[in-house]
Amino acid sequence: MVTGSRKLGLTVTVLVLLAAVVAVAALRPFGGAPRPDIIVIVVDTLRPDHLGCYGSTLDTSPNVDALAADSMFFEDCRAHAPNTRMSMASVFSGFLPHETNVVKQTDLTDKVETLAEQLIPLGYTTAAVISNFVLRKGVGFDQGFMVYDDEMKESEQTRKLAERTAEPTTDRAIELLRKYKDEQLFMWIHYQDPHGPYTPPPGYGERMKQPGRQPRLLPVTLTNDGLGGIPRYQRLGEHRDYHHYVANYNGEIRHFDEHFGRLIAALKELGYYDDALIIFTSDHGEGMGEQNWYFAHGTYLYSSITRVPLMLRYGDRLPKVRRTQMAQHLDIMPTIRGILELANDRGYRGRDLRGPLASGPEVFAEARPGKDGKRRVSLIADGMKLIVMPVVNGQDRLELYDLNEDPYEAHDLGVLEQYEATRNALALRVNEIMQEDRLGIELVGAQRPRTKEELEKLKDIGYSQ
Repeated sequence: MVTGSRKLGLTVTVLVLLAAVVAVAALRPFGGAPRPDIIVIVVDTLRPDHLGCYGSTLDTSPNVDALAADSMFFEDCRAHAPNTRMSMASVFSGFLPHETNVVKQTDLTDKVETLAEQLIPLGYTTAAVISNFVLRKGVGFDQGFMVYDDEMKESEQTRKLAERTAEPTTDRAIELLRKYKDEQLFMWIHYQDPHGPYTPPPGYGERMKQPGRQPRLLPVTLTNDGLGGIPRYQRLGEHRDYHHYVANYNGEIRHFDEHFGRLIAALKELGYYDDALIIFTSDHGEGMGEQNWYFAHGTYLYSSITRVPLMLRYGDRLPKVRRTQMAQHLDIMPTIRGILELANDRGYRGRDLRGPLASGPEVFAEARPGKDGKRRVSLIADGMKLIVMPVVNGQDRLELYDLNEDPYEAHDLGVLEQYEATRNALALRVNEIMQEDRLGIELVGAQRPRTKEELEKLKDIGYSQ
């Protein structure tokens, strides 16, 4: 006969065992295998065409190139915004910038459920190492992270904004990888190099100079915009030669790449490299003179700014192939959820990149509003790209490019009569997307007031008018 106290003891034991089973099940997908650690590496302002794996003939990126050869590699991936906050909001939410409200708010509202927040109930320890001032604690991107390291002891040479360069970023990332190697880990590592001003350590820029180049002198502009010359914040002493700045940009990539090699070595040593899901991308690119726009980002939506690298590695679980079909940042969230065997039932616009990509996606991008309240937007569909360019006190200008024939957008087809139907159809779709809101976020009250220091810094980096 079982007494009441023994019955109670058995009941408690059964409940504890059930709780343990549920906890283990939460950490494992339906197939029974443990879910992978997830490492997302973002390199700020990194153009893919300055990497060897994307065609550069300079020795900028041997370690990134090695990862590319060992990954599912995407030849053409697109971001959804030309600045860091808007772009990263889409990466970690799976929705367009205007749907996450970063276009209006600047900060990321806590009404957006981020990837980090989704992973915590699955048993993940969430950690981030941040090196860009605009992603510091308190602006919304730290939500869901148990560890959010934004300690930046260095400062930019020209604006004196806080930052952390590749060596200390890598040191801290490796420290956290070691600390949490026995836990289910999601880590976001955000490198600041090669964001301007381009000031690599001595010798790196010189190594990237190409002999025989004739000097190409540029004026220094009065703003940080970069239209027609060197942006004010990018000015390096009396240097005016275009090639000096490009060499320094490439030098910063090479400096980052050497420390990225240390990160990859640590991932291998600690057992992450073959078992973790590793995602490598950039938040946006950088203008290098295309459309007469130099050494800047944040304003325009040309491919020099919105095309980014993308590679995924998950041991032998992902094929090591080069995929020519266009991908987009919105594909990252559905891909992660698919690998974790979670339902993609949240209205994400992107696709699981492991599946067949028979056709290119519809890719929408948007920039922050200008002084007139209007914002530049773009749409890629079926190889054609429309850019809506607001004109002050006039009608919007519609630029149209055939990306298959003109990947650098040198020839505007929007003025040609035979493309009128294509231009108008894309313009109609742009207007529809701008009205769509799959998150339905309703913000209560205004954005938190900014300090004078914050306003000055945001103006310096082009994030505020």
